[in-house]
Amino acid sequence: MENKSQTSIEFMIFVGLAFMLVFFITLHQLSGTRQVYVEKESSLVYDLAMGLQEEIRMASVSEEGYARNFSIPSRLENFDFELSMAQEFLTVTGNNTFYSVRIPNATGTLVKGSNIIMNKGGALYLNP
Repeated sequence: MENKSQTSIEFMIFVGLAFMLVFFITLHQLSGTRQVYVEKESSLVYDLAMGLQEEIRMASVSEEGYARNFSIPSRLENFDFELSMAQEFLTVTGNNTFYSVRIPNATGTLVKGSNIIMNKGGALYLNP
């Protein structure tokens, strides 16, 4: 009788350890997935910030009368983001990251969707 109960206890300990091992492996996989998610969002936010900086810089060095329509997506793949401009900085903010880039002085703001940038009289205008 004692031998059967010892075997049962050993089996329960083994099953408990197996469940704990599976739990920790799953937890490790989930943390790795979260890291990939954050890195993907960071990359998309960075690319948008750099692209918008280049768009505004190109307009600032273009000749008088330059005008261009361009579009900013409402979402970066499946990530939400916000745009803000203050003084000579453009900030793109995601859920887990943000990037601020220096831009030439411009009047107006950028919006998700259609935008117009103009170089008029040596000054930049966004969505006049």
